Amino acid sequence: MNNSKLHLSDKVNYITLDSFNALLEYFDEREFRPIDSFDVNMIIKISYYLALRVNEALRLKKEDFDLELLEVDLGHTKTEEMGKATIPPDFKEELEAYLDSKSSGYLFVNRHSGKLIARQTVWKWLMEAGKYLNIPALTTPQAKTHEKTKTHLFRKSIGKDML
Repeated sequence: MNNSKLHLSDKVNYITLDSFNALLEYFDEREFRPIDSFDVNMIIKISYYLALRVNEALRLKKEDFDLELLEVDLGHTKTEEMGKATIPPDFKEELEAYLDSKSSGYLFVNRHSGKLIARQTVWKWLMEAGKYLNIPALTTPQAKTHEKTKTHLFRKSIGKDML
């Protein structure tokens, strides 16, 4: 059996860790009217590290996180009545510092309107980043791939990275 580490490349349903990091850097260097770039990165990181759909990440409240048990209550999800996600131990410290910087309630709120950031808004940001960074999973139309990409991408990528 070959013990060499499996190396995946960007595909229409997966981004490499290098592309993930490039995406975070891209968002770090941008300004967003409704939300800080740091919050945009946390939407992406929480989606990736907790294997969430972006919509699930956008609905999270500070109170949903239990850092002692390393889990987050997702409430009603697409497939579960009371979903939970596991917080990876390696992400705990960064997540804890982020949560400490937030007041209670929803994490990702438009600073002008007070409304939750919409999934479509994140989709638009991901499309722009995908074009700039040439990431196929963020630019290939779903009609062509016949798979959910963009806002579902991080959920798929973390699983493959865990291999």
